[in-house]
Amino acid sequence: MNSHIVPTPSARFRVVLRRPFVATAATLVILAMAVTYGHQRFGSPRAAWAYARGERILIDGRTQDLGEVRSGETRKVRYALTNLSSRPVRILGSRMSCTCTVAESLPEACMPGGKTIIRLDFSPSPSMANQTVDEIVRLFTDEANNPELVLTFTARVTEPRGELERQHR
Repeated sequence: MNSHIVPTPSARFRVVLRRPFVATAATLVILAMAVTYGHQRFGSPRAAWAYARGERILIDGRTQDLGEVRSGETRKVRYALTNLSSRPVRILGSRMSCTCTVAESLPEACMPGGKTIIRLDFSPSPSMANQTVDEIVRLFTDEANNPELVLTFTARVTEPRGELERQHR
């Protein structure tokens, strides 16, 4: 007697569903391992993703909104840079889209795995009053993968304090 077992339709259905499930589960496990490694190695999944994209300098707050700034006053703007590479990175210089912004302490060095703060002074002139200013700051580095970093900030420039008081009298 030949015993030939024919799988039932429900058994075949379970086998067909099992393959994609195993592949999806394996993918999720690999992804979880990669995220865990990235978090341990770089401090956050965001930093790990930046490193995977080829970035070696991570910028916290690449775009900032300063809110209202009176013309004639100076507002401090800070950007935190983290060096993800294995060698020191130097910020060599900068170029601003307006003479109203000045970098305080360049050149600046950032050690491997370390952080540095880029300090800018934004001093809008009276001619900028009642306007929204979108400032673009370019930092130049000695890092081959990131020779230029672009930072931005926005400010709504208002009249100087004395000018506002005269208008409301």
